[in-house]
Amino acid sequence: WNFVTAVTRGIKTTAERARKEAEAPGWNLDPADFERFYKDEFNQPGHGKFKFKDYAPLVFRDLRQMFGVNDEHYLASIYAEEGISEISTAETGSKSGQKFLITGDGRYFMK
Repeated sequence: WNFVTAVTRGIKTTAERARKEAEAPGWNLDPADFERFYKDEFNQPGHGKFKFKDYAPLVFRDLRQMFGVNDEHYLASIYAEEGISEISTAETGSKSGQKFLITGDGRYFMK
């Protein structure tokens, strides 16, 4: 649960940061955006420090926009009452051991 809570906080923070950058006058997606990442640290009360790294956030925001997913709908799905759930690696067949997440409404799948 703490992992999911921390990831939700990280997603919200980086999605809002990407929106602010992308809405700046004259902004256009640039090849350098494919190499960029946002890196944040949060304190989870009672659980210590949590590090979150979001790769190519402006690229993924642009992809969501191209497919008709605006920031409000994306974040609403993540922050819905059902929230985000972790899918076990046994269910996904992940050989890397990476964690997979899915929103409660089933619209978004994240690694």
